[in-house]
Amino acid sequence: MMVFANFWPTTVEGWVGLISLIVGLVGAIVALVPTIIKLVKTLKQVIKDKNWAKIMKMALAAMKQAEASHKDGKEKKQIVVEAVKAGCEELGIELDEKLLQDLSDYVDSLIHWHNEMSESEGE
Repeated sequence: MMVFANFWPTTVEGWVGLISLIVGLVGAIVALVPTIIKLVKTLKQVIKDKNWAKIMKMALAAMKQAEASHKDGKEKKQIVVEAVKAGCEELGIELDEKLLQDLSDYVDSLIHWHNEMSESEGE
């Protein structure tokens, strides 16, 4: 208790210094909050990007299997989506509506690319 009493301000200058220190600390903490929030958002995005790379790999493998099934286009796409959903569930990747829409768009773009390549080979 005696050590604490030695640091406790006894003059007006001491009180002003203590208040300035406290205000500075509070200001520093308040300034860190947006930085911490941005860091958390960035980390979440990095995790999503890594997951997206895994999802694309699963989609490509599923598309190869679906193509071998000789079913029509919609059925093949459904096979791919179901296979990716199962793979994500197994890996613990949460699929939300945005990721499902991105997956659907990705599969459509691959199908379009494949069809263009097939047409150019036939010419």
